[in-house]
Amino acid sequence: MRTGMSLPSSGSATSRGWLAALEARLYPARFIRIRRSAIVRLDQVRELTTHREEGEAAVLLRDGTRLPVSWRRLAEVQGVK
Repeated sequence: MRTGMSLPSSGSATSRGWLAALEARLYPARFIRIRRSAIVRLDQVRELTTHREEGEAAVLLRDGTRLPVSWRRLAEVQGVK
């Protein structure tokens, strides 16, 4: 079972456009975009951590994967979980 999707950090407009199109097709109550290159399934998020002193925010998935959350999307992620 896939818990998240992440694209290489090439930053190309094509990869960003592809992920934006995918995001538009996903059910928003089940998935959330956590940064420009990553979308996760909400039921797979174990916890959200923020360390403002270090300038970090991340989600820990049930399978142990840790993914960074962009500060720009943090308020939205906090509002869901």
